[in-house]
Amino acid sequence: MRLPARATAGMFAGALAALAALGGCTPATVVSVTLDLDSYLAADLRTTEATVPSARALRVYLLPGVQVDDVDAGPDENMRLGSLVTVPPMAQYAGAQPMLSVLVDVAVSNLSSDFQVPGATLSVMMGAADAADIYSEGVPASAEIFPAVQAGETSICTVSAVVDSAHPAYDWLLSGAFRTGVSLHLAENPLGAVPVRIEVRVVHATVSAVPFGLAGLGGAP
Repeated sequence: MRLPARATAGMFAGALAALAALGGCTPATVVSVTLDLDSYLAADLRTTEATVPSARALRVYLLPGVQVDDVDAGPDENMRLGSLVTVPPMAQYAGAQPMLSVLVDVAVSNLSSDFQVPGATLSVMMGAADAADIYSEGVPASAEIFPAVQAGETSICTVSAVVDSAHPAYDWLLSGAFRTGVSLHLAENPLGAVPVRIEVRVVHATVSAVPFGLAGLGGAP
């Protein structure tokens, strides 16, 4: 089942309750609801052109919008909050066994005919619902390092994160509200500045749970 990024905890709970009531569900049935976090991004923000300076790395912050940082200033006041995600609080439902999976897919095109981008790092961050800066107060859900993007070529950077009972962010998932954001780090090339095009292709968060473990949860907002 797929819901918009701004789905409330009540919408989410109602969806799970409806699935639990369907014929064929057993105590072992696991259901998943996917939130399209990329729906936060307007169409004109999904593709951004920027230049990687020769003296410092370029960082791009995603969610709730897009910020290009080519002066090492860090995320601005809005971006450091990330996007707030709400799901049903599940700490009291031991049988629910919730799990969060995040998938991020970004295309990086090197528009230079001379220089490579030496490397890229794509990271997913998570923080508490009341965090003022998820990048300094939160924890990385996952991070992947990618090889150099050669001149004139495009690299597809994909990172997937799984938050389960062994992950340090699990308590935030159980609480029913957390913040998440994405950062893309493009390494500098001291031989020259490199123009790039960055396309956000997918940012999805999927929450899985056992519906029978949510008995009595209800669907009220």
